[in-house]
Amino acid sequence: MFVVSTTLLCVLVFGFCWVYIKQIMINDEMTSIWIAMIKTPASIALTVYTFIAFCFVGGLTMFHLYLISTNQINKVFASYCSEPSTPAQRNLLSGDGTKVCLVNLPWDVTTEILSMLPVKSLMRFKCVSKSFHDLISNDPIFIKNHLYHHRRRQSSMKILVSECTVPGESASSCSISSITPGDDTTHELELPFGDGSSDFSYGCIHNSCDGFFCIELFTCDDVMIWNPSTRQLKTLPACQLPREKGSPCVGSVRYSLAHDSRSGRYKLLGMCGDLHRFRPCLYSSEMEKWRYVDNLSFDHVRGYVRYSCDPKIVNGAFHWLASPNVPFRKASVVVSLDVSNETYGKLELPQALKDSTKYGLNLCALKGKLCVLCVSKSEHRRDLWVMNEYGVTDSMTRMFSISCVELPEDFYWPLYMLEDDTFVIYRGGLKGGPTSFYKDGRYLCDTSAGKSYEFTVSFVYLESLIPPTMII
Repeated sequence: MFVVSTTLLCVLVFGFCWVYIKQIMINDEMTSIWIAMIKTPASIALTVYTFIAFCFVGGLTMFHLYLISTNQINKVFASYCSEPSTPAQRNLLSGDGTKVCLVNLPWDVTTEILSMLPVKSLMRFKCVSKSFHDLISNDPIFIKNHLYHHRRRQSSMKILVSECTVPGESASSCSISSITPGDDTTHELELPFGDGSSDFSYGCIHNSCDGFFCIELFTCDDVMIWNPSTRQLKTLPACQLPREKGSPCVGSVRYSLAHDSRSGRYKLLGMCGDLHRFRPCLYSSEMEKWRYVDNLSFDHVRGYVRYSCDPKIVNGAFHWLASPNVPFRKASVVVSLDVSNETYGKLELPQALKDSTKYGLNLCALKGKLCVLCVSKSEHRRDLWVMNEYGVTDSMTRMFSISCVELPEDFYWPLYMLEDDTFVIYRGGLKGGPTSFYKDGRYLCDTSAGKSYEFTVSFVYLESLIPPTMII
């Protein structure tokens, strides 16, 4: 429109000047156009001006036609939009490193957009401004909103593989979706212990809850609450329960974290004891000490807390396998401890599962359902039983079986189930092993994390912004 209107204006001015000069030539009976132009300097100036303007507009028009014909106009526009105008804006990059074009948005819209981004991007955005830093680091509403969005995203789930209980241990993580062999998305993680130069040289990582882990430190009387995504941690006193006189001790404490929906905070459970009895206890942040939870009305606390089995969280309660018989016999029930009410419950295992099982059981939780992994009596397969309706023993059915040829390791348990029903299974054993993908009972591939480790533990965790100071 600008080019057309400018061109028409130039033609109109040039035409009026030419008509005025011709009128002078007729009135004065002149035969030379140059003598007539000398008598009207204004017409000369306007004629020269319109000629220059016409050339400029014509050249600009031809240039634009060239850009359009060669598809250059889109590239110029994209380059203009993607180039930030201030140093603060130049720090704003999307998750894949692509520059983004910023506009002035309402603050509530900005916070909603930020809550959709991965933790890695948000860690960079903290340096943009003080308001961004305070929002990402200290705003509990934003942090919970971010957690709400990413709980439902499989892309936010990560696998952590750590070398076990040795000085200078290593750890790495990769995306839960890295199902392609040789995937290059593995990242090394710096653990908050294991450098061999302090009291924090030996440790054991326990289960994850909403993006943070509980780490038991063997060389001091402490445990750590650690968020691997933000690198934040908090140190607490370890659970040290006295055992009965003359009773031997059985290894380390088993820890588990869970969210209390009533108070909005998190609770840390410790399972510690001797060969005759395990006593559950909870850490109180108000009193800064551990307290027993001894209101159990039946004798099923004793003797069955396996090395590989931290208490599992399903339906707002801790769960662990237990038996009223001599320790280390097969479990007969699942004991539960409600996170909010701190009351116990008991879930009987189906008789079909007990009859078909030769060795011990592993308890796990997949997609919010309680599961039990066991070795069949025939020793030819490993079965996964799922409780489809919580609390109903008869709803527990065998979901799938894996041949012992496919899964020969001693220690194994499902870590996660993908949206397409592919299982992520930790393959342990005394020699350690990778974390692998199985579907329909068949091996697919290994993850790219932790393949070179001698003796490993694996966990699936959610990337989150929750600071450890907010949970306990």
